[in-house]
Amino acid sequence: MERVTGSGPHEHNNALYIASVALGQLVAGGELSEAEVADWLLMAALQVGQDGREARRTIGSGLRAGARRPRTVAA
Repeated sequence: MERVTGSGPHEHNNALYIASVALGQLVAGGELSEAEVADWLLMAALQVGQDGREARRTIGSGLRAGARRPRTVAA
């Protein structure tokens, strides 16, 4: 979320996509819930003034991309 909320005015969508990919990898690895991640990212996107519809598309795209490379948190 910090990646998104800390991004510059013209960087929000890119930051949202990068965060979605990274978290999508953890979702695919079974570390996080997809619904929770999507909610967290949407909240961050809305905080910086992104359109909800566009943000949902970006999040979905990022989560799908991240799912192609699952990862887990090292113990």
